[in-house]
Amino acid sequence: MKNKEMYDVFVDDILTNAQMKLYRLPLDKISRLLQIMAQWNLDFDDAYQMSICEVYPCDLVSYDRDFDKTQIGRTIPEKNIFKE
Repeated sequence: MKNKEMYDVFVDDILTNAQMKLYRLPLDKISRLLQIMAQWNLDFDDAYQMSICEVYPCDLVSYDRDFDKTQIGRTIPEKNIFKE
């Protein structure tokens, strides 16, 4: 399979078929993201995900154990596959 074909399959699977929602962090929350990075010693992308969970009511679903030390924690994907 060519790279473009793989990308098309990935996008269809993740965004279309899984009915995922994409969330944007409002610009006025960027300073909170930086606080989260410092407070929990998280890298940018982890702090971004945690910030999203503070702005929008959602669960943080990840295999990343760095979230275990935070106040919101995480759940692993297997626990959410059949969640209604």
